Amino acid sequence: MTQLLTVGKVHIVLTRVVPRLARIPRLPAVLTWPAPPQAYTRLVDPLASGDGFRARVEDVVRETPRAVTLVLRPGDGWPPHRPGQWVALGVEIDGVRHTRCYSLTSVPGRPDGCITVTVQAVPDGIVSNHVGTRLAVGDLVHLAAPDGSFVLPAVRPVPLLFITGGSGITPVMGMLRSLAAARAVGDAVLVHHAPADSDVIFAADLQDLARRFPRFGLDVTLTGPGAPPPDAALTAARLDRLCPDWRRREAWVCGPAPLLDAAETLWAGPDCTGTLHVERFSAARSAPAPSGSGGHVTFGTSRCTVDSDGSETLLDLAESAGLTPTSGCRMGVCRRCVTPLRSGTVRDLRDGRTEPEPGTHVQICVSAAQGDVELDL
Repeated sequence: MTQLLTVGKVHIVLTRVVPRLARIPRLPAVLTWPAPPQAYTRLVDPLASGDGFRARVEDVVRETPRAVTLVLRPGDGWPPHRPGQWVALGVEIDGVRHTRCYSLTSVPGRPDGCITVTVQAVPDGIVSNHVGTRLAVGDLVHLAAPDGSFVLPAVRPVPLLFITGGSGITPVMGMLRSLAAARAVGDAVLVHHAPADSDVIFAADLQDLARRFPRFGLDVTLTGPGAPPPDAALTAARLDRLCPDWRRREAWVCGPAPLLDAAETLWAGPDCTGTLHVERFSAARSAPAPSGSGGHVTFGTSRCTVDSDGSETLLDLAESAGLTPTSGCRMGVCRRCVTPLRSGTVRDLRDGRTEPEPGTHVQICVSAAQGDVELDL
């Protein structure tokens, strides 16, 4: 008797087998031992993955000396994204998977089935520098489904205001490209900041948008040596000149933390009636660590103990000790780094709140030790 058993996309012919045997739940694992069924599935489809999604690098486009755009082809089942969202991108570096979050910069539903993310290298950035210098066409990367709430509403408000700095242009570029594809740019203003002309990501694309859409206002301010930084340049008087009705516009702001802080201060004014949306690429930190914080941090499962001064995140401490905990956004949004607290008290660096309850799950990317701490890691 012959029966066909399917493991993922791999078809295995079973001969002289009782028909009911093929319906045993763990039979695929038994037949494919010592490797899991997914390993054999990937022999047929390299983009198949039992953990999130995998994607092939189709192209690497140099945007600036420090920034590249990856054109990625995800495997089957990839969900559509909303312009402005981000993905957790995982790459294998020296045998260890490292994950970081990057904004999607492509229009949803591209005809070729690809998506794009744009990555700017940062000093000592393990993933961003690997992507910019070593990732090549044909390489495979890991992806999590799109996430994030820094998006345009379903009913698009008019007029629009975007304020960005550095790589903060990336989520906004995804929005602008989608608006342009729908010929719905309308009355929109972009105020962008970069150290030098050579650091302006998507410079040609932005100029093209300004030519194609007469009501799209573009201002690029250079903040290099001798010029005020973005937060000092973002003043009410300057916005009055660039966008006189900015107080009534719905605004999206993304970039360095000081720029975002300056925008929040401006929009807190009593005469501002527009809505402000902020996207941070790093966690907003509260006041300096209080006296007496810090201590010994023990990663119980790994049997490793390190010292903390109370200002470093538990994730940074774990990585500096050679551990590789699961993480993603590194700013307390995606919750991929959540880890059980065995004992001690941790402090949330964003608002100063403490969590002293053993057994609770804490976000180690935005938490620091307040005294001796032990984690189930």
